[in-house]
Amino acid sequence: MGNAFGGAVLMNYVGHAGYDNLAAENLLTTSGARSLQNSPRLPVLTALSCVVGQYGEIGKDHMAEALVNNAAGGAIAVVAPTGMMFNGDSVRLGEQLFGKLFAQHSIRLGEAVRIAMAECAQAGGTLLVLQSYNLLGDPALMFNW
Repeated sequence: MGNAFGGAVLMNYVGHAGYDNLAAENLLTTSGARSLQNSPRLPVLTALSCVVGQYGEIGKDHMAEALVNNAAGGAIAVVAPTGMMFNGDSVRLGEQLFGKLFAQHSIRLGEAVRIAMAECAQAGGTLLVLQSYNLLGDPALMFNW
């Protein structure tokens, strides 16, 4: 995969995913995530999909973990669900999050996620989406746009 992220600030994926791949076509796999060499330009990855953020299974290196733990590249942070999601719920959360990230010149990533979750709940977001999405990475990270 080499330098697949190419210095992007934000990478977004919407669609089917598993704990170890994005899309049935394997747009990115966990082994591919481990081989990325895009440091020091690490993007934030938002995965509006299923299980990309699953991290609690002992002995398995899942997608979000592989991206964040890659010393030579990957992603600086990943916002993704730990379980199965409905597309509409994920997109609603993504719209709230992107609105926060791009409305200001800079914002802490954790604060943007927290506000997006609260606004998603007010806009009718399901309890499932609110309990399943998480931020893997430093919540104090400044997202400068």
